[in-house]
Amino acid sequence: MAMLIDAIPPLESASIANITPKAITAKALARPPCDCNNHSPRGCDSFCEHFTEGIHCESCKKGFYGNATAGTPYDCTPCPCPGGADCFVDKNGQVSCRNCPAGYAGRLCDTCAPGYAKSATTGGRECEPIGHVEAEKIQFVGDFPNRRRRLTYKINAYLSRRH
Repeated sequence: MAMLIDAIPPLESASIANITPKAITAKALARPPCDCNNHSPRGCDSFCEHFTEGIHCESCKKGFYGNATAGTPYDCTPCPCPGGADCFVDKNGQVSCRNCPAGYAGRLCDTCAPGYAKSATTGGRECEPIGHVEAEKIQFVGDFPNRRRRLTYKINAYLSRRH
């Protein structure tokens, strides 16, 4: 052990006193830059910004598309798909959604799938199964217990057949 300690040259007190924050920063900046495609402000520490991910921040996160290797803050763009569906750029260079939410279809999940239609109750914003009836939206007027019970039975039977 004494031999190892003797091999280390003694530090001069003057050299320690000359170390300044500016010198430390200059030495840290002299490190070779990491290839993180300008998406990591702290170098290669796996902290990717601008909606990128990967060892070198080389791909867009789920829910985003683009070329993350271009090196700008705007490389990854949010997918235009509803319900958080993922997207990709197809062979024609167009953005296409993958895994549309239930009831939706089309390149951008912007049409209703077969068996679904735009909902009249939501102003045509949502696709619902054709023949869909929401039990909570049915209102009874008057006090006719027997008729209400028969109607409720028929509604429940109808709803159970549809699902």
